Amino acid sequence: MIKRVAFFVPPTFDYLCSVILEGLRSHNIDVLLSQPYVEGRAATGLSDFIEFASHADVVLVMSNMKLPEAILRESRLQNLIYIDGMDQSFHWVDQRVNWRAVFKRELLTTDTAQQ
Repeated sequence: MIKRVAFFVPPTFDYLCSVILEGLRSHNIDVLLSQPYVEGRAATGLSDFIEFASHADVVLVMSNMKLPEAILRESRLQNLIYIDGMDQSFHWVDQRVNWRAVFKRELLTTDTAQQ
């Protein structure tokens, strides 16, 4: 059962991110955000966030943000889940990270999909 979630949130409002956050909170899941966001509890700094994330059940990463290099070097982080909420079917996933799962919101046949 998931009880603790570390969430790398984007610096600006993102509808999908907000919906996910709302759903997590409605299930009384302890969520720590990587930075201040519209709502929710934010870490005081990256080291605080990484410490929480290293003991979290899941670490969520939104696609519309620059992924901190620290996460790529942090071997303690497990259960990393990448969420691509962009409207285009194109998506890019950093191959240096051992993702547990990758979710893509849009898979359109009219765009040229690249991986």
